[in-house]
Amino acid sequence: MWTTWDARWRAPAGGAKSGGAVAVQAFDVARTHRLADLAGAEGVSLNSLLLATLGRASEPRLQGGRALWMVPVNMRGPVNLADETANQTSYLQIKTGADVTAQHIHEQVKGKLSRNEHWGGWLFVNVGRVVRYAGMKWLYRREIERTQGRPWVGAFSNLGSWENCGQWFVCPPVAKTCPLGVGVVICEGSLSLTIEAHPSITRDAAWTQALMDRWVAELGV
Repeated sequence: MWTTWDARWRAPAGGAKSGGAVAVQAFDVARTHRLADLAGAEGVSLNSLLLATLGRASEPRLQGGRALWMVPVNMRGPVNLADETANQTSYLQIKTGADVTAQHIHEQVKGKLSRNEHWGGWLFVNVGRVVRYAGMKWLYRREIERTQGRPWVGAFSNLGSWENCGQWFVCPPVAKTCPLGVGVVICEGSLSLTIEAHPSITRDAAWTQALMDRWVAELGV
């Protein structure tokens, strides 16, 4: 649980407006290369390094216990849906903490992929075809009750490297049940980071900026 999490938060009448608790950070090509070299020296992916340092930066703002992140997995290729714009994403559940290193993150990701946990996630998010709306409603309520409304501390999404596209900042959507969205992308060799917080944990951009500053400090480049 985030220390600022408000269990009583409800969307206002007419629906919640997009929030303003957003922070961004861009690294130039040279700093991006230094980060990639740092990850390579540790024998891990840049993605694992980023998530491990984010976990350490987040830990002081969490009320102890597990810190479980939803990490999306692109299923395009193994899964071929007729509609290219349909949701073709599964996820892994990755644990972070003050003592969880980039190597630990890397081992978690590799191990979960080798055990096909992303296929388990894919089957779960598509089980509505079998159990229908009533079944999905029951499963969702059971999971929310089991986790006391907090299945994840947030979502961490890496869209990889892109060329000839300009500079972009990306972020997964946030919800009360997954209140922090963190997006990573490399455009033209330049890494960008984005953090957005759901209003159930803060409505203040200073909160996300402070978290971003801690994250960048943990990266140390």
